[in-house]
Amino acid sequence: MYVSTRDGKRFEKSFPDRVEKDEGMNRVQTYSTIQLNPEKVKQEIFGFGGAFTDAAAIQWMSARKTDRRLAKKLTKAYFSSGGLQYNMGRVPIASCDFSTRVYSYDDAPDDFQMTNFSLAKEDEFKRRFIKAAIEEIEKSTQKKAGLHQNVKGNDNSLWLFGSPWSAPAWMKQTKKMSGGGHLINSTQYWQAYALYFYKFFTTFDVPWWGMTIENEPDIATLDWSWQALQFSAEEMRDFLKNYLGPTLKKLPFDLKIMILDGGMSSLPSWADTIYNDPVATKFTSGAAIHWYGYTHACAKYLNDTNHNHPDKFILATEACAGWAEGDRGVKLGSWERAEDYADNIIMDLKNYVRGWVDWNLILDTNGGPNWAKNFVDAPILYNGTEFYKQSLYYALAHFSKFIPRGSTIIDASVKHPGNDSGLQVLTAMTPSNNLVSVILNKEDYQVTSYLQIGKSLNERYAIKVPPRSIATVVFNPN
Repeated sequence: MYVSTRDGKRFEKSFPDRVEKDEGMNRVQTYSTIQLNPEKVKQEIFGFGGAFTDAAAIQWMSARKTDRRLAKKLTKAYFSSGGLQYNMGRVPIASCDFSTRVYSYDDAPDDFQMTNFSLAKEDEFKRRFIKAAIEEIEKSTQKKAGLHQNVKGNDNSLWLFGSPWSAPAWMKQTKKMSGGGHLINSTQYWQAYALYFYKFFTTFDVPWWGMTIENEPDIATLDWSWQALQFSAEEMRDFLKNYLGPTLKKLPFDLKIMILDGGMSSLPSWADTIYNDPVATKFTSGAAIHWYGYTHACAKYLNDTNHNHPDKFILATEACAGWAEGDRGVKLGSWERAEDYADNIIMDLKNYVRGWVDWNLILDTNGGPNWAKNFVDAPILYNGTEFYKQSLYYALAHFSKFIPRGSTIIDASVKHPGNDSGLQVLTAMTPSNNLVSVILNKEDYQVTSYLQIGKSLNERYAIKVPPRSIATVVFNPN
């Protein structure tokens, strides 16, 4: 059992006691039962990761220039067996707010054949960071270290997916990249935008796994201060089936295309609109969601989507702390933000989400750089000479280090007779047949629980979960 707490413990290790009788437990002031049901299997997990934004790559390159050993430590913190063991990565296609400037890959008006398409200097920074991450993962895999051993031959490579914020300005009705606005409603422009993506994936030489069609197309507005592009569900469906899908089918590799990439509340309606089209559905593998504004009521949106379309996956593709009014920017050491992350991951993965990808991998201590001054927090902050691991980092570690790709979520529930224990629990069976339970206690008191496997009263363990803590329990039922 590994525990991190608000009062400063980080991955403190202990061993739960096996309990054969009820004797003594009824004297515990606060107790509950965590019921694990390994026979009730849900979805398979893709993994965890973060975003290789311009901002993150700039910080990594700065560290590399200062001291290559420091850049290596940053890479290892995320991608090695001693770090978070990330195996997913999101890459912005052209600029976003976490860039130092606004740019696209083809700013030449009416260049429908993309003859002037060219990657930016920032892409070379991102490519170097990505290559370093891939090398670190390969080293860790070769050493077969940590809890992520590929005992069943699971692919633990870095699954990279691209996400655009805006089309080039000349393709939009507004003629500017910042703020919302739609593509010009013309076959010529829609096909040119599809070709824009084809050029990107054949020019940016990293192993691509997937893409989202557009970042937050459902909530973008004209007055947004950073890059955006609006789609309705119907527009995304038609762009996908008539232009993007057929164009990207010509790629020399398979690319998983995700719809939405926005708010959970847009499900299941967006999924129904696009998946129920017999042509569009052939070109998409799943839906991408963001955490902003979520509540536990959003579980219904996820469950309904999975029920309606069990052959399509759901992937959480963006989250960050410090985005909301009244709670913006960096907060060094904030445990409340770590709890928020754990709360969302548990809710998502208990409700058919296949993986969880954070926003910026690295930011400066101001929460940038960000040309639109939309500063937020990140798990790792770099001040030019050293880096800080925020509480967010350790919250993520309680999941990413112990629930590798190929794990399956199993049913788990919390029973608390007479009182509300406040515990939240996520349980997975790993490829090596370990049971992993991540427990979040947001209460200001310790909760002592039975952790029971199946119906046998002989498979119970006494778990003491400290106040304001995240605990990960790992054991082999055999």
